Amino acid sequence: MSAAPQITNADVNAFLCAHCIPRGYAYSLVLISLTKHSLTQEMPAKERLEFLEHLEPSSEDRLWLTPEMVSAIEPMCEKGLAISWEAMKLGKESLDVLAEHFPTFAVLNRSLLTALKLRRS
Repeated sequence: MSAAPQITNADVNAFLCAHCIPRGYAYSLVLISLTKHSLTQEMPAKERLEFLEHLEPSSEDRLWLTPEMVSAIEPMCEKGLAISWEAMKLGKESLDVLAEHFPTFAVLNRSLLTALKLRRS
């Protein structure tokens, strides 16, 4: 079995443009990956439940985000985590930064693109 071919930021940007993916979708998927990373850590049951509830799409998100998409997303890797923590330091701008750097997150975690390919038209 051969490994999947490498993808680049340019490949991801081309996909985003070709499929008219809104910035909000991009940062939402990054946040889901971050949440799943958090769930790999030890924490009290009450806190774990709160994180799990964050994975349930809101009624507004259900217009585009399916349970299959959420299931397809893998936890964020350590490099992605470091990038996201730097973005979070920017406060109100952090979501825009996560969306802007979505191609980097997708190169590090291809499940983000897999999830987008599952989205409703």
